[in-house]
Amino acid sequence: MKSVLIVDDEAICRLLFTRVLQQADYSVDAVECGADALEAIEGRMYDAILMDMQMPGIDGCTLAQRIRGRFDAASGTAPRLVLLSATHADARPQAHTPWPFDAQITKDAAVDGLCAFMTRLFEKDGATPSAMPANPSRIDLGTATG
Repeated sequence: MKSVLIVDDEAICRLLFTRVLQQADYSVDAVECGADALEAIEGRMYDAILMDMQMPGIDGCTLAQRIRGRFDAASGTAPRLVLLSATHADARPQAHTPWPFDAQITKDAAVDGLCAFMTRLFEKDGATPSAMPANPSRIDLGTATG
């Protein structure tokens, strides 16, 4: 069973995504902020972490960079990092900043196609979270329902 951490300051998003993924047989934890996410990864290894970009305290990009920094590139145990965005445009903070996410999905697409998206996330190029590099380039999975 794949494990997923959802990080979103909106309670309804956490609840909705948790229920959808649990019904698809994922093990799911959900937290409302970046600080809680960093604490959660201290005690458990997740296959994927889905996070909002705009949260109080630590924003999604900073959180993703901190998570990437906690995993040794040689260990190959970094979780897949997914940006849950409100719009189709990715929210890269600066052009020279490395993109820390493996994939991106809009929240509205996630409502209808989150399970299909997660399946493609784990099947992309045959890679599994244990085989992911510590600082991958962005994987474009397209729309969640396609």
